[in-house]
Amino acid sequence: MRIPKTVFFIIVLFPMLSLYAQGAGRPVPQVLNGDYECKLWALGMEPGGIRPNTLTKVMFAASVSGDAPPAELSLEEVDSQGRVIKIIGELRDNGQDGDLVAGDRVYSGTFSVTAAEEGFIYYRVTFKHGARGYVGESAKLVVIDFPPYPAPSAGNTYVLDAKTGTELIANEVCLSFKEGVSPGRIREIIAEQKASVAGMILPGLGSGFGSFQVRIPGEPVPETVYRAIAVFKAYPEVSEADYDGVSHTGETISLEK
Repeated sequence: MRIPKTVFFIIVLFPMLSLYAQGAGRPVPQVLNGDYECKLWALGMEPGGIRPNTLTKVMFAASVSGDAPPAELSLEEVDSQGRVIKIIGELRDNGQDGDLVAGDRVYSGTFSVTAAEEGFIYYRVTFKHGARGYVGESAKLVVIDFPPYPAPSAGNTYVLDAKTGTELIANEVCLSFKEGVSPGRIREIIAEQKASVAGMILPGLGSGFGSFQVRIPGEPVPETVYRAIAVFKAYPEVSEADYDGVSHTGETISLEK
């Protein structure tokens, strides 16, 4: 998958922004008292996915806006219903203990995470103000036995559809599956078409496991891609199948038509 240079610039120079892909535009208002309002923004994670049975360091971060921010946030692992499983640790805004910049209202910390099975691990942050406690939205960490990140495009296999003028990546499609479809079934569907998963775009606050960057066999021509899209769309478990568009400097290509 070719990442637009504008997006690559942001990811490289401002890595903390990727932590908020899950929580962009999702503040959780928390009225602390009658004098002011505080907003606890949704929790972000980097990376947003891990492979099973692989100990991985994950940076967690959440932002708090408003007056008199708390000294720290408590990071909790919860189940899908929000019930607390265990306390992971503290996120701080002191430039230490895993926090990048002191005083920027971004509370962060890094913890080692592992899981034996594919699925999701849910986390949330909480804090106290006086005698009252405040709770943020749950966010999910994907656990799946595929590369949980986008992969570079394979070589220079970019082809032009002369009929539409669309430039796309040959032998590659992007698939999304409906909520509740298991990783095992995803593997079966992809294997039935003699295809393979090269990488993923994780879901953030969305449903399911995200989008799968799938390499398909056949001649490197647009017809191969369109034929594969039609085949995958015929599966009832598939929610979206589309081509992977080629982007150039200053451009972004939507995978949605």
